[in-house]
Amino acid sequence: MTKNKNIDTTAGIYKDNYPIISLSSDVIFDNYKNDLFFFLKDRVWFLSANNIERENIMKRYMSIISIMDDIKILIKNKFPNLEIRHISIGGSYLFKTERSNDIDFNVIVSGSHFSYTEIYEVEEINRKISAHIKKISFMIFGEEDFLKKTKVFDTIEVEDYIHTSLCMREGLVFSIRNIPVYGYLCNNIEIDKHNLLIRIKRQLFHARLMLEDKVDLHRNTDARLAKSIGRISEAMLYLSIVFTELNLFPKNIIEKEKELSGELSRENIFLWLEKAEKHVDFLFKSI
Repeated sequence: MTKNKNIDTTAGIYKDNYPIISLSSDVIFDNYKNDLFFFLKDRVWFLSANNIERENIMKRYMSIISIMDDIKILIKNKFPNLEIRHISIGGSYLFKTERSNDIDFNVIVSGSHFSYTEIYEVEEINRKISAHIKKISFMIFGEEDFLKKTKVFDTIEVEDYIHTSLCMREGLVFSIRNIPVYGYLCNNIEIDKHNLLIRIKRQLFHARLMLEDKVDLHRNTDARLAKSIGRISEAMLYLSIVFTELNLFPKNIIEKEKELSGELSRENIFLWLEKAEKHVDFLFKSI
């Protein structure tokens, strides 16, 4: 790895606690294909949306499901020997209907594996779902690496930052963020609150670096500020879901994100970041 890059471990180290997630042996997505509300009903992004927004979310969800054969082909073309066990939407595409132009898929395959792939040749996908997507990404995990500690190298290094322990980072929030679109569903596993706080602390660390113009320098200033707001909002939403003693309200968080995204005031974004950091510091003292 290149020296002098910022790295997420600066903000904290995860404890080894497995399984992070596990897949059911018999409950599959198709069992609920005629009741998609089942997968949305407890997601705060959906619950906080108005009726029109919910309708748009459902339309997007159905459109993604309609192209799953194409999505599986994209994966198989890149990794023909992988056995796909699960695919879910891991990013904001469904919920930020006016501001998201890429689709992030989390994929679980048999065995031990980690890879991250971005695909920009998406004209055919756009035609089929009447969208304006610029990029589709696949973060692919081995099922084995969620169940026990392995030697998998689940790190992504970009120009000015190093993301580590991606199995832990993503697996921790599958149950409160991801929306399934194919394969076996995840079993219910209690979230490790300590590791979730480490994840949130790393996320806020990355947001602070963006606000200080230390990372993501390939983006222009407004894009970097907008990205930092998204990082803080997501962190605050995880806090609101898992640490109910904070009395944070998801709808207020989403409204705050929209407000800050409209004004892009660095000073006000910093104030929100500091509030989130204080919540995390308080929780570390209490668990």
